[in-house]
Amino acid sequence: MWQGEVLDVLFQQGLDIAIEEKKLDSVGEEDWKTINCVACGTIRSYLAREQKYPYTKETSANKLWNSLEGKFLKKNSQNKLYMKRRLLRFTYIPGSTMNDHITSFNKLATYLRNMDVTFMDGDMALMLLSSLSDEFEHLETTLLHGNDEVSLKENVRSKSRSRLSKDECAFCREKGHWKKDWPKLKSKAKPNNGKAAMDSNVADCDDSDYSLVTIDPSKSSDVWLMDSTCSYHICPNRD
Repeated sequence: MWQGEVLDVLFQQGLDIAIEEKKLDSVGEEDWKTINCVACGTIRSYLAREQKYPYTKETSANKLWNSLEGKFLKKNSQNKLYMKRRLLRFTYIPGSTMNDHITSFNKLATYLRNMDVTFMDGDMALMLLSSLSDEFEHLETTLLHGNDEVSLKENVRSKSRSRLSKDECAFCREKGHWKKDWPKLKSKAKPNNGKAAMDSNVADCDDSDYSLVTIDPSKSSDVWLMDSTCSYHICPNRD
């Protein structure tokens, strides 16, 4: 992540050529020295103070860049083992959001990919699920029920829903209308003593990630359906 951010700055300033090993023929010697000095200063400005000391006099952006890679991104067995342990021992921190948890998990996976260490997508999904605490057991059941394999990209990360934009419907996630104006919901409504009634009721806020769905108990069925996006299933029939 640090590399990407610094590279973006170098690209914006037109200094990315300085980290190449050889000087471009179209650039003069004096200009090349100036470009390298400015690029080195830009790179050092993104280092913590204690990390700058070994590189304060470096004037070659290429050498500075390679030195930093050699120190922090060594693909040796010791670093690989350390990062694998962090990933395998990764656990959910109580009170954190699911988005933050998945982001932290993705960071560890990215570090390992940079060291040429990869896992099967299904294994990554299972490791992410195993990092959750017991309170998320219902989520594990929902994702794994009836599935011989689970996909990290398609099944797990898709459960992390983004915030609604101002003109986005909380029901169908499409833009141009709000949930209360959703055409299909209106078409399902049917007259009842002059009032509109629906088979099911959805209560939520237009800027919320959560919804509550209820049905008329008199119309409830003995048949249970697995809803992969439902957190809890509550039945009005105690039996």
